[in-house]
Amino acid sequence: MGISGAAVQPVSEGNSESAVRFLIEWVSDGEAEARTYLTDHAEPEGASLVATDGPVVIGFVAIVWESNYAGFQCRGIPLVHQIAVAGPFRRRGVATLLMDAAEQLARDRGVVTLGITVGLFDEYGPAQRLYGRRGYIPDGRGACQGQRPLSKGARVTMDHDLIMWLTKDLVG
Repeated sequence: MGISGAAVQPVSEGNSESAVRFLIEWVSDGEAEARTYLTDHAEPEGASLVATDGPVVIGFVAIVWESNYAGFQCRGIPLVHQIAVAGPFRRRGVATLLMDAAEQLARDRGVVTLGITVGLFDEYGPAQRLYGRRGYIPDGRGACQGQRPLSKGARVTMDHDLIMWLTKDLVG
């Protein structure tokens, strides 16, 4: 089921070009956006980790230490901002390795609670299940369109901005 040679490591000079190629293929809309994405998720504002199978980047996770979501920002909850696994490696434990590493990095920084978002339509089903199994629970604001909670009767387009904000207690 898993990938025996998979390892997780911070993005560094030695693997940044591979990370950029991964982002271009699986996350971003081109090289400029991929490079900006890495820059925006670098220390001290954030952290980027890659999962590799030998020299090949097969997954990516980014954390921002200060979320721009007011519900997390006021409580000092960092945000797992992106997690992505290359198609051929999905459902083989790579996302679990990335989340283990991200949560440990947060613990090492003294973070008590970590946040994440998940989309609400079927494409996000595997992520919804993963986060639930890992102990992430809704933050209590219900479905949101971006940062805006939705009220009863609201009509929305089912897209990537329709999300739930989740948190996990990292201690105990």
